[in-house]
Amino acid sequence: MKVWSIFYGNLSLNQGPTTHFTELTKCLTNAGVEVTAYAPALGRYSGQNQNFPLKYTWTLKLPFVRVVVYDFLLALRLLFTFPKPDIFYVRVAYFSLFTPLLAKILRRKLVLEINGFVVDDVLSKGWPAPLRWVSISCEKFLHKIADAAICVSATISEAVQQSFGIPRRKLVALENGVNIEHFRPLDKAKCRAELGFDSQINYIGYVGCFTGWDGIEHIVHALPGIQKTFPQTKVLLVGDGEQRKFVESEVRRLNLAKEVIFTGYVQYADLPKYLNVFTVAVAPYGGSESIQTRNKKGGLSSLKSKEYISCGLPVVVADISGVAYLAGLAGYVIPQGDRQSLTEKVKILLSSKSLREKFARAGREYAVKNCSWQNVADKTKEILAGVLKK
Repeated sequence: MKVWSIFYGNLSLNQGPTTHFTELTKCLTNAGVEVTAYAPALGRYSGQNQNFPLKYTWTLKLPFVRVVVYDFLLALRLLFTFPKPDIFYVRVAYFSLFTPLLAKILRRKLVLEINGFVVDDVLSKGWPAPLRWVSISCEKFLHKIADAAICVSATISEAVQQSFGIPRRKLVALENGVNIEHFRPLDKAKCRAELGFDSQINYIGYVGCFTGWDGIEHIVHALPGIQKTFPQTKVLLVGDGEQRKFVESEVRRLNLAKEVIFTGYVQYADLPKYLNVFTVAVAPYGGSESIQTRNKKGGLSSLKSKEYISCGLPVVVADISGVAYLAGLAGYVIPQGDRQSLTEKVKILLSSKSLREKFARAGREYAVKNCSWQNVADKTKEILAGVLKK
């Protein structure tokens, strides 16, 4: 089986899309699929153990325009690239149209990877109504011409079906995975010593992009209530993004500059060390009413939550489809954005080392058994093989 896997993001950024794309491609290759990956030349992938050919195509670096230019130039390139694949596997981005169309012109199978509603990304960027309309129209058209779509949660699959009227037979739900060899329990004392963190502090940790729907500000607001019972507690925020300035302003407003640590972006290779510094890992999500509605509509297949449990961390996460299954397994679930519940559940975990260890063991065991990227790749291979038979 020969597959061309198409990516529209910047592979130099240590973000969820990069992790998903590269880890899945590696494991598909391990499973015997002949994958050639294509990405825009916005930045080079610097990860380790790359076992697949990765080809870059030039594009402009301007927002919106870069996707359209890349998609058009890539389609031209692939038109004259031989031999052709059996399947075009496209991670859908806003205004991605030319390359998927090429797949149908060449009478090749087209499989989409759906990680959410593209229009939500457009809305988060504050783009005008005409661009939102074009984005929705493109997304709907892609679903119409695709042979199948792999959605990263059952909730997203259901929402796509209802929003665009796509036949259920074309939609498959398959959650994200985690690299269980990379994200694993490490010696916490050694990790703290190596990275310069205090061995006596409880660290409430978060890792990921600073987006409007992650609710990072709720962690900051919960800290004073936690410190009333556990004064030796700080917040450790690993990552960066568009909401960082807002979160920093909340930290200053609450006079918590010495209690909240921002690491900025951390290389993928070093992330497990930082996660193993955490005492409790959190993902409260939430935000404005529209953001909470968005989270409920699409659900999540949270990479960070799987990385948390794979590292053997007790968690407090939001009650959103795709992460709520962790309730009672690896920690607690709270209403998204509920600061009081976040405070209470973190305090329960800090009060009992044995409880933290119980959740840590159970979460790690679950991740190893159910969440590896190789499991995801093997199931993806089965889906692709089924598409070829139709």
